[in-house]
Amino acid sequence: MTEQLPDFEEMLAIAHEVGQLTTKIALDKALVKELRAEITKTVVTDEEYWSGKKVPAFNYIQATFHQVGINAETAAKLRKLTTDLATCEGRLEQLKMIFQVYRDQIDVWKTKQFNKKMTEY
Repeated sequence: MTEQLPDFEEMLAIAHEVGQLTTKIALDKALVKELRAEITKTVVTDEEYWSGKKVPAFNYIQATFHQVGINAETAAKLRKLTTDLATCEGRLEQLKMIFQVYRDQIDVWKTKQFNKKMTEY
């Protein structure tokens, strides 16, 4: 670990990107919930998706239709949203780790500065 302070401009840029990713993740999660609600509504109201004369159980809807969609369009939307979410969440974790390393570097620098001053007295 170096004895230099990290680049504070870079830390600010990371903090900004963390904020943007957090917002995008929240928006994408809301879109997924909205799409799954539409899927549920379609499945419980359209007899095409029923087994006999019964509406599928909600846990079945969650395990199947919420994962793969009800048609090619919803499948593509779900796939894109979940891929985007995974990518953003991965990048967010990476940035959080980098930011923590920078904070640790600052703590080490402060400790060394304190120890240096203490030895001068």
